[in-house]
Amino acid sequence: YQKSMEAATESPAERMTEVVKSLKPRLQAVYQLAMLDGIPNTRVAAMLGVSEGLIRKDIKTITRKLLEDPILKSFPPVRLTLYHLVRRTDLE
Repeated sequence: YQKSMEAATESPAERMTEVVKSLKPRLQAVYQLAMLDGIPNTRVAAMLGVSEGLIRKDIKTITRKLLEDPILKSFPPVRLTLYHLVRRTDLE
């Protein structure tokens, strides 16, 4: 019961942080560099020593994890923000 009460009072930002922290380290790095810092995918790929295609795949994986989170689903503005983040990174 305590866990569900905590989840109910958790802010979207806190929950997003929790979900991101549960991801593999590379996905956390991609989230920070590409999605938050706005670094172009080609540069993020070079920084992490992987292909640009893998960065695009990682962004989709991160976005899916966030959008599928049951707690974040209850915050519609978060869905819109994520959509705009993905659209911005897809255009690079």
